[in-house]
Amino acid sequence: MRLLFAALAALIFSASASAQDRYPQIIVAMPGEVDPELADFVENLRRVTSRASLSSGPAPEIEALLADTVELLVGNVEFVEYDRFETFLTTGRDDALSALGRLASYDSPGPEAQQRRGMDLLVELAYDPAIGENPWMPGEICTSAFGRLSFDEMRALLARTDSSIHDWRIASALPTSAMFHRGHPGMDWKAGQLLLTDPGAPSIRSCCWEAVVGPRAGEDAYVQAGFGRGALRPYLNNHLCFGWQNGAWKVTRIAIRTP
Repeated sequence: MRLLFAALAALIFSASASAQDRYPQIIVAMPGEVDPELADFVENLRRVTSRASLSSGPAPEIEALLADTVELLVGNVEFVEYDRFETFLTTGRDDALSALGRLASYDSPGPEAQQRRGMDLLVELAYDPAIGENPWMPGEICTSAFGRLSFDEMRALLARTDSSIHDWRIASALPTSAMFHRGHPGMDWKAGQLLLTDPGAPSIRSCCWEAVVGPRAGEDAYVQAGFGRGALRPYLNNHLCFGWQNGAWKVTRIAIRTP
């Protein structure tokens, strides 16, 4: 990538004399207010999955929050013109965690390891933000329901910045001073704004920081990644989807991007 951070001893970025935009300010749509009952369901799902992930063995508390049948879908991890998720497997709730663990594995784990990996992934997905009608899966209500650019718009942006789709983030929350590495002035952004990261920037010893290249010269900073729960989310996301079943919200579909 041409937009590399300066490797300064104090890791302070030098501002360019030019105010020319490196890339335009782009803000994708964010979902509106979440149905209060769905919000309560998701909070309970987070509590239950976090607690269950600390124990071993069956997870009946989690299974009670799943639909009678759960659909697992797979999508592309790369930038493609016709990006969509396709059904991989439909399974009963009692096997959903193990099936999710098998889908997320690159080896052939045993039954206990399958369930553990499925549970860990479900915890991760439960904490994803931006719940609402999902433009990436029309008709579904899911996590990471951010707006999207057209294929041609994103292709032009990647070409302009000489970047990869994996270098781009969506700001899911407004910035706070705690998000920035000490010694840096921070930067400003809007909810839903696309921000470019530089994977080749000098690393910081403490965990876990992403080097963000601002739209304008001099607007660079290290931003806290928060062990995957920070304010900056990938442009290409996994999704946990919800539906109303038997008088309550349930997890109905799980969409995973996998090679």
